Amino acid sequence: LIEHNFSFQVKNMYSFFNLTLKRLDKKFQLKKLTDYKDALKDVPAIIVSAGPSLSKNIEALKNVKDKAVLFCVGTALGTLYKNGITPDFVNVMERVNTSHHYNLPFSKDISFICEQFTEPSYLDIPFKERFLTNSLENDDARWFLEKAEEEFVPFETKGTVAYHALYSAYYLGCNPIILIGQDLAYSNGSCYSKGSKFEDLECIFDDEENKYKIVAKDFDKFKDAYCASVNWDEDKKVEKVKQRLEKLNQNLVTVQGQDNNLLPTDPVYSLFIDYMQDFAVRHKNERKLFNASLGGALIKGFDVLSLNEIFQAIDVNPDKSALMSDFYAKKTNEGYDLLKVKKNLKKDFEVLKKVLAISEPALEKVKKLKEIFESNPGLDSDKSKMLDSLSASFSKIVNDYMLKNRIIKMHTANVYSEIVYLKREYPKILDSEVLNLFVDAYLKYFYYCTTRINRTIKSLNITLEELEKIK
Repeated sequence: LIEHNFSFQVKNMYSFFNLTLKRLDKKFQLKKLTDYKDALKDVPAIIVSAGPSLSKNIEALKNVKDKAVLFCVGTALGTLYKNGITPDFVNVMERVNTSHHYNLPFSKDISFICEQFTEPSYLDIPFKERFLTNSLENDDARWFLEKAEEEFVPFETKGTVAYHALYSAYYLGCNPIILIGQDLAYSNGSCYSKGSKFEDLECIFDDEENKYKIVAKDFDKFKDAYCASVNWDEDKKVEKVKQRLEKLNQNLVTVQGQDNNLLPTDPVYSLFIDYMQDFAVRHKNERKLFNASLGGALIKGFDVLSLNEIFQAIDVNPDKSALMSDFYAKKTNEGYDLLKVKKNLKKDFEVLKKVLAISEPALEKVKKLKEIFESNPGLDSDKSKMLDSLSASFSKIVNDYMLKNRIIKMHTANVYSEIVYLKREYPKILDSEVLNLFVDAYLKYFYYCTTRINRTIKSLNITLEELEKIK
């Protein structure tokens, strides 16, 4: 898990940061969920996910929806809407525009919880309220808080929206916490709950090939749902959907079910099981934890009971409406200190320009070296001197800026690691083959460093202009 998460962060650090920059001025005006610690203390919470068992729980959920705070992941919102159930919160962490999942007529009665990197289309939807969380797993979250000179309050997401919802309920003090639709496996042949956007995906056992397979019952319907947020032509949509199905089938694994059976699932879901179990180990003495996703994967530490059985066994404060009114009336610090934000963004702006002054000429130099190498691949003193100059520029960016400024780290971490690896493996360049490896690595490094910084400078200019308009 540690290796997976470290590699994921290094490879995706800039992608997260680039999304954080989008409409950044608006994000600095959102309320912080961390200002509401224990604001719903001892109120039952139900975490609604879009697994197949959600359909089994709909009628029971209708009976208890006024006895618990409902946290819903974006993909399950459509199912609740079709069944006349309005959740209190919807959690969204998607990095692509999935607003079609949660831009629904009843969204005005729901509060939205997101990360700073969540694709910002939600800003155009009239939710009741919007809350921001800053997860400890992401450097862009720490950068975001540093710009406002805010204390970093640890908040966990593990990269999965269901965990984001779970931790939101935990942070607000809810107890007990109940999972529904959190199958984390393809139980009874279904991949998603009935009424969700991807309800047409099913998992079947192919007797001829003696293995499980993911198929779309209605290919066109699944295609329309999968491609709802893009403007591809029809041929590309078909191609992308086929690729998605192929990938799902290549990666199928099995996990332990609640009846000690083996259930097919995606390997990412198996990671999520580990995250949930780790949460239970750390917090089982603080919260009662239940899993009403009957028929799904076994999540150790969560007691498996039906939703009706859970509410028969627990004491419930019946006045949920009054508690929610108190929650929204709670006085908090509204948003962030925008004067501090502007001051610190301007400092980053200057740092970016200084690094750009190093990376732009280095990029031109490595392009020239690449041309020379392609016409004359041999190793000679002129090429070595050019490479030494590139190495000096790289070291200056790393030592003077990357190790001191988080914003430079986020722009260069993935390409930096490749050069460090080469320097460790080849402390001396003794042949043209190794020389070529270094040339290509420096070309990639300075190209990404230059293009990304130029892009960020433009984005920060827009953000600063928008912040100046705010009174």
